[in-house]
Amino acid sequence: SLYEPPVRAALEAACGSSVTLAVDCEVPAFPKTGSQPVPPGVLNLIAVASAKGGVGKSTVAANLALGLSALGARVGLLDADIYGPSQPAMFGIEPGVRPETDGKRIEPLTRYGIALMSIGFLVDVNQAMIWRGPMVTQALQQLLYQTHWPELDYLVID
Repeated sequence: SLYEPPVRAALEAACGSSVTLAVDCEVPAFPKTGSQPVPPGVLNLIAVASAKGGVGKSTVAANLALGLSALGARVGLLDADIYGPSQPAMFGIEPGVRPETDGKRIEPLTRYGIALMSIGFLVDVNQAMIWRGPMVTQALQQLLYQTHWPELDYLVID
């Protein structure tokens, strides 16, 4: 945990050098609303969204995921931008790197302790995406529900 070293130092300064410290943190799951279930094993969803493009949503989502992970949370990040996925590049994943699949479930890639899924892992970077409403919705549902997410405290959706 991020807080353990300063707490240990403060206790050792106050009590002496023989301090035993056990840190246990439980992330509460917020009540779910709506009819769509969250993916199995995911406690909380955090959506980063804006009506305007180019305002830094992907940067905020990436930094939020990394910050939560640095605090000790188990975090996943879903890049929901079907037409212009940016998370693969933001996490330094080379074009052409593909996640493993068994034909039913897709294994997310992992970088910096974050489980990552993006349409950018599944299509050729030079392939034009001309999908419309129902196809985009289906692709997002597949990315969300057919990814084999590990046990997560937070799934950040960009």
